[in-house]
Amino acid sequence: MKITVINGQNHKGSTYNIAKELCGKLGGEVTEFFLPK
Repeated sequence: MKITVINGQNHKGSTYNIAKELCGKLGGEVTEFFLPK
């Protein structure tokens, strides 16, 4: 499964960690984007 994660901030906080764990459980190819300031 292909997964795309769009992060709203450049720092890696709690939402980033939750998304990372969820992607790990789902498996597949993960593409991450960070929105600019």
